Amino acid sequence: MLNRIIGVAEDARLVAARQTNTRCHLSGDADRFPNFLPSLLIPHLISAERLLRGVTKVCQMGREVPLDMLLVRTGENWRLRTDVLPAMCERGLSFVINAIDEAVPAIGALNAAIERRWRMESWTNAYWSHGSASAFNPHADNHDVLVLQVYGTKEWRCWGALDPFPTKSRAYTPDKLPKPEWSCVMQPGDILFVPRGDVHAAELRGPSSLHLTVALRPPQVRELPALLQTDPKNEFTRRDMPVQSDADFTAHLAWLRGMVDACDPTELLSQLDHARPPYQPNNLGIVACDDTLLASTLRRRIPAERLEDGRYRITPAGWPFILSAGEWAVIDLLHTVGSMTLRQLTTALPEVGAWDAVNSLIQKSLLFALSSSDYGERTWEIDFEC
Repeated sequence: MLNRIIGVAEDARLVAARQTNTRCHLSGDADRFPNFLPSLLIPHLISAERLLRGVTKVCQMGREVPLDMLLVRTGENWRLRTDVLPAMCERGLSFVINAIDEAVPAIGALNAAIERRWRMESWTNAYWSHGSASAFNPHADNHDVLVLQVYGTKEWRCWGALDPFPTKSRAYTPDKLPKPEWSCVMQPGDILFVPRGDVHAAELRGPSSLHLTVALRPPQVRELPALLQTDPKNEFTRRDMPVQSDADFTAHLAWLRGMVDACDPTELLSQLDHARPPYQPNNLGIVACDDTLLASTLRRRIPAERLEDGRYRITPAGWPFILSAGEWAVIDLLHTVGSMTLRQLTTALPEVGAWDAVNSLIQKSLLFALSSSDYGERTWEIDFEC
C-alpha cells in the first residue's frame, strides 16, 4: 500500500526530514492517492452518532460548532439537520474525522504500512473543508505530521518551532505571530512533512478540499525509565524512595545505573513492536476474489516462532495466532512488498495454496481485503440525504 503512494526516493527524503526535524514538501500527480473516502462512506463518517461520540467534529473559524446547531432530536433518536448543513458549508465549514484509519480500511492499511516501515505509532485524521471560514488558527503539534492532499487545494504556512519538542499541542493567536518563514499551496497528490513543534496553519484555496494528516509518534526519551522496568516483580520498582535529609540513595542509584548500562535498545524496540496491536478490520464473511487488494493488518514486522508441527505462532499485543506455513508465507511476502491482489499472490506463491491461506487470514482479521469500492471512483458531491 505505501509503495503505491510514496516512492523509494520520496521515502528516503521523508526519512531524512524526520531525522533532521525539517519540513519537506513533495509534489505529486493528482492521481497519486486512491479515493480514500468513497461517497457512500461520507454519510457514515459524518453522522449524528459519531458527532455525539465526538469522533467526528464540525468546526468553523477554528472553533467547534455546537451540536444543537447540527443535530435535531426526533423521539429517542438524533439526526443531522440536513436542512441547514448545505448552507453552512457554503458559508465555511470543516468536518474533522478523527481516527479515520479505524473506520476506513484503505486508510488503515496505509497506516499499518507506515508503522511497519517507520517503526512508530501513527493515526490519521481527515479534514474535509468548505469555504474560507473553515480555516483553523495556527498551532503546533506534539508529534510529527504527514499531510496528504487528496482533493482541492490549500495554502500552508509555517513559522518554525517556537517551542522545540513540545509535549502538548498548542494554539497561537495569528496577530501575535511573526511573518511566516515558509508557505506553499498544496495540490492534489502533494505530501508535506511537518516536524513536531513547527507552528503551522492551512487555508482553503477554492470551494472545497480534503486532506489527511497522519500523526507520527516514535517513542520518546522521557519514556525510557518506564520501558526499563521490564520486570514488574523487581524489588526496587516497588520500594519507597528514602526522603530524609540524610537518606542513602546509593543502592537505588546503583540499581538505576545498572539498568541503564544493561539497556539493549534493540530489545526495547522489539518489546514496543510486540506490544502494538493489529488493526481489526471486521472481515467476517468476506471472501477474496482475484482482484481483491490485500494488505497486512499488523502494524509491526514481528518475527514468527516456528512450531514443531511446521506451523508458526505470532503474538502481537499478547494475542496468539497460530498460522499455517502458507499463511505465514503470505504475511511475510506482504510485509516485503506492501500489498498485492489475490491473483498476484497466487502467482508469487504457487506452492502454498494462496487462496485458502488468504481467506483463512481474512477470517483471523490479519488481512485487509480491499475491494474496488474501497478505492474506486472519486465523487465529492455533498449529499447528506443519501
